[in-house]
Amino acid sequence: MLEIDRSKAGSYSASSMKSFEGMSGVRIRPTMYIKATDERGIFKMALELIQNVIDEFTVGRANHLLFEYDTITRRMTVTDNGCGLPLESVFNAITKLHSGGKFDNEAYEFHAGQNGVGLTVCNALSTSFDFMSHRGDLYTSYHFEKGEHIKSEDIIEKKYNGDPNIGVRVSLIPDDTIFNPAVLDKHKLISLFELTSYLNKGLTIDLDWDGKKQRFYSEEGLKGLLTKELKSRGIRYSNDAFVYVNGKDTTPQGKKLQADIVFNIANDKSECLLSFVNNMRTEEDGTHVKSFRMGLSQALNQYIKANDMIPKNLSKLDTSSNIIRAYITGIVSIKHSD
Repeated sequence: MLEIDRSKAGSYSASSMKSFEGMSGVRIRPTMYIKATDERGIFKMALELIQNVIDEFTVGRANHLLFEYDTITRRMTVTDNGCGLPLESVFNAITKLHSGGKFDNEAYEFHAGQNGVGLTVCNALSTSFDFMSHRGDLYTSYHFEKGEHIKSEDIIEKKYNGDPNIGVRVSLIPDDTIFNPAVLDKHKLISLFELTSYLNKGLTIDLDWDGKKQRFYSEEGLKGLLTKELKSRGIRYSNDAFVYVNGKDTTPQGKKLQADIVFNIANDKSECLLSFVNNMRTEEDGTHVKSFRMGLSQALNQYIKANDMIPKNLSKLDTSSNIIRAYITGIVSIKHSD
């Protein structure tokens, strides 16, 4: 057995124990919060800001997102037309981890953000961070540099004379001492906005990249996304065979649930089923996908039996979930309160 050298205990004393609170801890261990300190981490910061606007759209408080990016300064600015954060709560929302309005389901019935760290982490990891919230006829704004509060630039509940369609504006420059000096991935951002517009029918997204503007908006929603996916994969389908299912319910545990589903019976045997929860892709399917396949299989079997559609030379006809998997193409988008 390997012997333990207990004489080394003196090198591990109470003075070795460190405690970092709030944003200082984020700056020391950034990958705990955003997983990477290269272009992936920068994209994660952008996603945190974008997702906040999508959550506002989901609850009906905003329908426009403006994303501005400057490749020279690498400054990203996200603006929405919502009702703004409560002015007295802005400082906590951008400086304290696990602070926000998404821990219960009063302010946000459905939301992708769960832990209340997004804005604070973005603040901590930025050379320059500016946040403005407009409510009613007042607004509040704060300025930070590398997580340090520059109090002299604060504006606290002053009369607002700007664009009335602005609810929240957040602008930041990622800190070069933490991130590799990389530009945000434009193609990845465009792909995100295209997908987001399909998943959130009625949301207008404007991208301003070095002064060049591009708009993302979908009239068809999930049908448009499924049509695009089928065409890109070369799967033949009937344009008259799209089926829509949507509705809200409450689980036995009291959790709110909203389902939006579109599917089509393909002419080719090819699996094509995309799934999402709270606007986030679920690559490995999940309970919502299994339930869709089981439910559709049961419904088809019941319909076939009720309408006496089983051929006379067969004792039964079973449309199992494997058959559903082979020929049904679709999108299952779930919004869940937890």
